[in-house]
Amino acid sequence: MLVAGDIKKGNLVLQKGSVCRIIGASSADTDKMEIDFFNFDDGSVFSESVDPDRKFEEPELETREMKFKNKFDNSIIFSNDSGTELLDVPFSVLGENVRLLREDASVTAKYFENMIVSLELPKIVVQEIESTVDIEKDSSNTDYVKEARLANGKTIIVPAFIKNGDMVKIHLDTGEYICRE
Repeated sequence: MLVAGDIKKGNLVLQKGSVCRIIGASSADTDKMEIDFFNFDDGSVFSESVDPDRKFEEPELETREMKFKNKFDNSIIFSNDSGTELLDVPFSVLGENVRLLREDASVTAKYFENMIVSLELPKIVVQEIESTVDIEKDSSNTDYVKEARLANGKTIIVPAFIKNGDMVKIHLDTGEYICRE
């Protein structure tokens, strides 16, 4: 059970007989909370004013591991190990930084009664630096940054000591360099 006062954006709850994602929650006054829901069954969005101590049932979700299969201009295809289940997800749903995923990436798909309700991407990805300019002078200085193009064509900002062919870790949510692999 999930208490309304502890609800966060992104939580999944059973509401009105359907699985719903919390898309917003705020305290309207001291006695009530305003909660905005997205209903997966019909795509509707609705709000309810509830007591902060109201309890919501959380759905039991089935978890399935999926692998990156193919990338298109506007979406990525994921599949299960046997290739019998394909999941085509638009970049608009996943965010532009999902283009940083490598072809060996795994994601976790969560289902409720065979309906996908969540797709968990890795927080960190590893990519190869395809090209960047070499900095001769004091290249150990981490205050100096430069652009680098990744093997997938995306450009990121890296410290001066990064060279062509280096493998780097990148935060998928922000698309920012973390460290050298």
